Amino acid sequence: IIEILKKIFPEAAYDLQIQNRAWSWVIKSVETGEIDAAIAADHVNNPTFIFPTESVGVQVFGLFVKKDTAWRYDGKESLGKIKLGCMQDYSYNPVVDAHITKKKGVYFMTGTDGLSRGIKMLMNSRHDVFIGEVKVFQMKLHELKIDPSDIELIHTFPPSSPLHIGFSPANPEQSKKWALVFSKGIAAMRKNGELQKILDRYKIKDWVE
Repeated sequence: IIEILKKIFPEAAYDLQIQNRAWSWVIKSVETGEIDAAIAADHVNNPTFIFPTESVGVQVFGLFVKKDTAWRYDGKESLGKIKLGCMQDYSYNPVVDAHITKKKGVYFMTGTDGLSRGIKMLMNSRHDVFIGEVKVFQMKLHELKIDPSDIELIHTFPPSSPLHIGFSPANPEQSKKWALVFSKGIAAMRKNGELQKILDRYKIKDWVE
């Protein structure tokens, strides 16, 4: 997504600054206009944001466990039998979200290093299961130099609703202009093959097919 944004909003024409911040802070800051946009927002969880017509992908969330863990997901009741690690303020799946709101046996990761800490806690058996976006989780394992064979992906949920760049409702006119620039830009990249070149580098399929 970062590479796509840099292509659509080149530095020569835009003062594009990308910050890695806790998601809860990002949501509040986009709402107030402290920052201009959030990467990977959606209509369901961020209804006040101003969205382009074109999306930036979909998320597939999965449940990860240490190798040889016997537990398997079997609906909402099975979640009550384990300690679950997750990112604070994320929305995953209706069943999982309902379980998380109870806060019993749930470990919330916060901050920009939340995923890294969550994975390390899983490896150290501080929690039994971690829910995360499959591609992002697997890339983080590589970054942390953790052998992927030490972790099992035991369940995936249906893909999320499309993700978008969510622009601030505090500056509606400017946000609408940027949303239009993004929509036209990514459509052009898809047409000329530039988008596919970026996706191929990460072994990701185009989500619009």
